[in-house]
Amino acid sequence: NNVKELLLTRSGINTNPSVYGGYELNILGMDSRNILILIDGQPITGKFYDRVSLDHISTSNIDQIEITKGPSSSLYGSEAMAGVINIITNTNVNNNAIHCSINYSAPEKIIKSNNLENGTLKYNVSIQKKLSPFLLLINTNLEQISDDKLIKESDIDDITKYSLNTVFQWELNQINTIKIRNRFYQHFEDGESPLINTLTTIKRNNVSIDHSLDIKDNWILNHMFQRQTYNRNYTETWNIGPEVGTIETDDLATEYLDEYEFTLNKKINLNNINLGMETSNGSYKSNRIGINKQYINSHSIFAQYDAHILNDYNVIMGLRIDKYSDYQHVYSPRIGFMYSHDKYWKFRTSWGKGFRTPSFMERLIDYDHSAFGYKVIGNNDLKAEKSNGVTAGVEYYNPRVYQVSLMVYYTKFFNHIAEYYRGNQEYSYYNIHNTYRG
Repeated sequence: NNVKELLLTRSGINTNPSVYGGYELNILGMDSRNILILIDGQPITGKFYDRVSLDHISTSNIDQIEITKGPSSSLYGSEAMAGVINIITNTNVNNNAIHCSINYSAPEKIIKSNNLENGTLKYNVSIQKKLSPFLLLINTNLEQISDDKLIKESDIDDITKYSLNTVFQWELNQINTIKIRNRFYQHFEDGESPLINTLTTIKRNNVSIDHSLDIKDNWILNHMFQRQTYNRNYTETWNIGPEVGTIETDDLATEYLDEYEFTLNKKINLNNINLGMETSNGSYKSNRIGINKQYINSHSIFAQYDAHILNDYNVIMGLRIDKYSDYQHVYSPRIGFMYSHDKYWKFRTSWGKGFRTPSFMERLIDYDHSAFGYKVIGNNDLKAEKSNGVTAGVEYYNPRVYQVSLMVYYTKFFNHIAEYYRGNQEYSYYNIHNTYRG
């Protein structure tokens, strides 16, 4: 299984092949640009054409996936206009263990031809060690995909993906816990054709330090610092013509994000109160933008109350206020309601607002691809796009047989960011005041 297949089991979610390679996620009729994808509650830095690639997320250590449909910026901020997907990894270690696995898969046509060089080969090694008060978890994956032209419209022949995830936890005492995480991902794509050879290299790394303090009266204080880095490099080597042997590099991108988060959580029986603030500073550098390096900072405060009433009713109310660099303050409220009946039936409805600040590429791209007859020019006057949406749904779940769900939704966009042709073989971005999805 991969993340895409896991997500497709839920109603209201589908994927479409992307012209940029891989797949685009779609929730409630809105594409990946408006969907916030998290790993252990933290956003993924480094996107290709403003979209997170599901192919870059390993499934070997996934514990569960939480999906919130509809505008959800009240708790998560920018990009959560269509919904939020939170991929939670398994960090619970109950005993000492080492796990190794190897998996090979290929279409029947390749296996019958005895050409086993083409196919997908996966290696996984997981080590967990618990020595009170310390805990260590290491999970590493290597995936090699070899096939003659994996994507017919491209020249990709081989893909290699490597990931290394480590967690170190130290329980200082009964009320203090320190957790250090590191997630590293590296990706190579090789392609050969009579015209050119290509090589794409992607590196992504996330380091975080988390301190949790269990205060009396069920209050838990948590604060975390993290740094995320992302690098992308695309190289072409020409095989014919006057430029034979010439090596050209393109799409050189480097991105950094430093973030500090502080939260207070209180449990009152089954009810939860969550208060917090975030501050971050990001930088972006690319040979496709007219400015050598660009910065953006943000400051946010948020609050959410999750109440369970009479065992069958659940109400969630939240509000978040964000300030991004030169943009105005954004207020994002949300109210959700769920009624559970006989453990099998669930009825849900929610209303909320979402927003997304323009990306570095949408604002600053200056990409001259005249060899293919077009240019893309950014628009630094773009406004943040906003959404106002309502969802309603019903779900029947029988763990032994099947699951059936139905959802209806209506979303209105303000200042929706879209691409347009502005003449002279040039494309750019602009805001559309009102658009609707439903």
